[in-house]
Amino acid sequence: MENLERKNRVEEALALRGWDQVDLVEKTGIKKASINSWVKQRWQPKQESLLKMARALDVSEMWLAGYDVPMERPIAQVKMDELAQLIHIIRKDERLTNLVVNISKLNEAQLTTVESMVNELIKINSHL
Repeated sequence: MENLERKNRVEEALALRGWDQVDLVEKTGIKKASINSWVKQRWQPKQESLLKMARALDVSEMWLAGYDVPMERPIAQVKMDELAQLIHIIRKDERLTNLVVNISKLNEAQLTTVESMVNELIKINSHL
């Protein structure tokens, strides 16, 4: 894989989103100097940074790294990222954690009732 292609991929992903490097800094928390060094081939990102950039840009991590794979993130990866984000939110909030624990103890009929109630609450909130 030619280094120029990797540089072009970062720039291509930024252009696709209508972003510049500052936007990527804001979305990832990675220092601008680090992103700029990577674009200019002076720095190889660690796996965590590569993943942050790929998620922020909504592109495949492997594609961003320069591999010959589709640019789009696989659906399974998107779903796993969404699940990881939800788990992070639940872990930070004791009420949500307790709610999830209690919901997991319900039988199928009770779970269906709770699901219906939550859906109704969401409908009510969307009309407010």
